Amino acid sequence: MRKALRKLGERLALRIRSNIFWNSKKLRRAVKTKIKSYKRGKIIWMGTGFLNDNSDDWRLKVKAHAYNNGWVPYPKGRPTNRKGKGWRKGLRRLGGTKIYQTEFLTRVYKDTLPQATDMLLDAVTEAVKEVSTK
Repeated sequence: MRKALRKLGERLALRIRSNIFWNSKKLRRAVKTKIKSYKRGKIIWMGTGFLNDNSDDWRLKVKAHAYNNGWVPYPKGRPTNRKGKGWRKGLRRLGGTKIYQTEFLTRVYKDTLPQATDMLLDAVTEAVKEVSTK
């Protein structure tokens, strides 16, 4: 199972890197896959996302989130009665269109979900064959 999940994670990471079409070498390098097993191998968890060892780790994650989901700026010319230090915080999500919404992560996960079930079923059948031959 771990081998099948590793292969799936590598495929996901490759597709995510290819979907980053803007010039960001750090973001491409930060795409990682992690596999953990719990309860003596009974539960296996796999995650593919952004992980960086540098101090700008949070910046890369925020950038990836902004490019995937986009963000909504305050519409120009709309009157506001907010004043003081936090005047911009109250203006978010009050209309306007999303910009920079590429959904590069969402598309990859949707496309590879059918492949994931096939790969995991193949791994289970191989494990059953190995056990039955012993």
